[in-house]
Amino acid sequence: MMEINGDAAAKTWLWKHTWGEKDENPGILHIDAEKRMHQIGVGTAPSLTFAPAIPMEWTELKPGEAKSVESKMTVMGFEVA
Repeated sequence: MMEINGDAAAKTWLWKHTWGEKDENPGILHIDAEKRMHQIGVGTAPSLTFAPAIPMEWTELKPGEAKSVESKMTVMGFEVA
């Protein structure tokens, strides 16, 4: 399931993943209009927040190329680099 909120630069997508036939502990990705992921939530577990947001699209890469991104993840107020 995908939910879209807002429009233009303020547009965000909530991309919901479910496993199996039941809707238990879905994973929800929070993606902005620039195709960057800001947050992941899974069921009742604490959300993971990324700053800066992580790109979700890597179309500029050619086969065999690699790219790295520096971001900090925050979980329950604790930062993980």
